[in-house]
Amino acid sequence: MKKLIIIILSFLVLCGLLPFRQLVVISPPQAPEGSLGLQTAEEIPHTLADIISTEPMHDVIEDQSFYTEPQEELTITEPIKSDPPAVFKENHSSNDEKPKPGYTIIHHEAEYKTIHHDAVTIHHDAEYKIIHHEAEGHFEETVVTPAWDETVEKEKTVQHVFCNEGSCHMDFTAAGLSNSQIWDHLEAHALKGEASGHHTEDVKTVVTETVHHDAITERAWITDKDAWDEKVLVREAWDEVRPAYDERVLIKEAWDEKIPG
Repeated sequence: MKKLIIIILSFLVLCGLLPFRQLVVISPPQAPEGSLGLQTAEEIPHTLADIISTEPMHDVIEDQSFYTEPQEELTITEPIKSDPPAVFKENHSSNDEKPKPGYTIIHHEAEYKTIHHDAVTIHHDAEYKIIHHEAEGHFEETVVTPAWDETVEKEKTVQHVFCNEGSCHMDFTAAGLSNSQIWDHLEAHALKGEASGHHTEDVKTVVTETVHHDAITERAWITDKDAWDEKVLVREAWDEVRPAYDERVLIKEAWDEKIPG
């Protein structure tokens, strides 16, 4: 029976047909036999949520002489009401409370200022790049030392032909006589009754020879054009024009002011 009464009262509160703070609830503990006990305004909780949170509900027996163990709790929440967006007042009061002063919230929008930027012209110089060119040339054989002839004296042993006549001992080879001249010389000694023979002897002499030396050359690099740097235009000079514009700068963010009243 009591659970049915709570459900009906909750429905009336949710529909707005019964003021939520003026509920008088049946209190199961210490109820006189044969009657329903009522609590005074000072003893009752102010809200239905307080009733549910303070002590569990009990089922009432028909003869109301005793109560059973607590059953499943029934939880009822209050309806959610949204606050006004900008300005509102609060002043809660009840039968057992003194009126409390309310307050007003005033919403202030964010504050901005506008900064003007003039047009700007920026000059950009021409852009160049440097290209390096290596030296140009070729290889060729160059003479380090020219060819020359060297005169060299050497001592040599040469066989000379000599006359056998002791008093003569003529060196036919040194005299440069030919064979016929040598025979004439020997015949003249024979006619005189002298020795007319000849013999050879080794004679050491200094001989002058010419030694030829070829030219000394090497492969060398001949520079036809020295290395140089070339300045090449990449982009001509130009003017960049930045137009004027207005900038909106935040000075103070939006805020809410609470005024008592």
